[in-house]
Amino acid sequence: MSYVDSGSLPDLGIWDKLKARRAAISFDLEVTARCNNACRHCYIALPAGDREAQERELSLAEIDDLALQAADLGAVWALLSGGEPLLRPDFPDIYLALKRRGLLVSVFTNACLVTAEHVGNAVVFFASDLTPTTGASLPVDGGIPSAFPR
Repeated sequence: MSYVDSGSLPDLGIWDKLKARRAAISFDLEVTARCNNACRHCYIALPAGDREAQERELSLAEIDDLALQAADLGAVWALLSGGEPLLRPDFPDIYLALKRRGLLVSVFTNACLVTAEHVGNAVVFFASDLTPTTGASLPVDGGIPSAFPR
């Protein structure tokens, strides 16, 4: 029994454009190694209050510069992850900086720290002419207490 199917990708003009340009399409940005959970399966979950880890995090200006460079290389999509990216007090500023660079933005979060401000920012971009928010990914184990203690 085979679990893998193979086939050709549809003949879309974007493939030729990308092959010709060798452009970066997307990039992942791990904005922190800290997390408010301690999931058994996670390899990147320093304690939320780890000051040394926080001091090693990129600044908003450094993140904005990386986003500019990625966009200049042709990137259209950024994935924000961590650890838990919402632990960053400047997360709304990071998110908006990427949006201002014209990027589609997705967020990998455990959603435990979502605030009205986070939701409001997403709604503003869903309803605007600016690049849309592509979504947030939420864990399927979020409601299973046994998933968290290590």
